[in-house]
Amino acid sequence: MCKPLYDPKTGEKLQVEKIEKDKMWEKEKQGQLKELESRNRKDKAEFETTGRDIIITIESITQTQRTINKQE
Repeated sequence: MCKPLYDPKTGEKLQVEKIEKDKMWEKEKQGQLKELESRNRKDKAEFETTGRDIIITIESITQTQRTINKQE
């Protein structure tokens, strides 16, 4: 989207370098957003893996407890 040459709030003419800075800032924000989304996906995958590990551990403990109860 093209930025206007005039500030819509004040009606003042915008400087070209301000428009360029705004474009650079927008690209930087997009980059930060992509980085956060990537980190979020990694955290979610790690959380799911940890959850599976906990479930496997609980199942193992339950199986061990059943074995102990049978031996008694």
